Amino acid sequence: MICENCGKEHDGSYGSGRFCCKSCSISFGNKQRSKESRILLNKKISEGLQKYYLENPIPHKEYKYICEKCGKEFVSYKIRNGKHIHCDDCKRKVVHFKDINSLTSIKDLSKRTITKILERSNKGCSICGWNESTCDIHHIIPRSCGGSDKHDNLIIVCPNCHRIIHTSNKYSIDFLKEHSIEKEFYNWRDFYHPSN
Repeated sequence: MICENCGKEHDGSYGSGRFCCKSCSISFGNKQRSKESRILLNKKISEGLQKYYLENPIPHKEYKYICEKCGKEFVSYKIRNGKHIHCDDCKRKVVHFKDINSLTSIKDLSKRTITKILERSNKGCSICGWNESTCDIHHIIPRSCGGSDKHDNLIIVCPNCHRIIHTSNKYSIDFLKEHSIEKEFYNWRDFYHPSN
């Protein structure tokens, strides 16, 4: 017998005997299905699954936890191994700013949004120019020493320069202030999208 997919001769022992092996059977089937038929098939499967789970909902198991911040007991439907355990009242709320002008600082945004802004702008380290991956935002005067989240106190630095700033006195505060977000990345709002 001749395989309908690869044309090799075979003994006909696989399946219906039309193909020499499973991979030929699958690849032949994939070639025969057009893109439209695959879309229709996926739609049918999706509708079938939705109908099944509406008729047979999965029972949720409840897990009891104690909030690490307030000490209140709460119930969750998720297993929280290796995560911070916070109740809904203590979770950090993510705020989406529809009005870009209401933002006072880039630090008002979530870390994820800041990362997206830096990626979109292709902004690199303000000290060495490195932009192979996402950079960090560093407080020139630490908040613990009275520093603020204002843009004249924030600088974008790569992980290496960030480490150097924290471990040595290689860069002066005046030098860092000259390369602050206020001076070098004042147009960061252009890269913010409320949908993020």
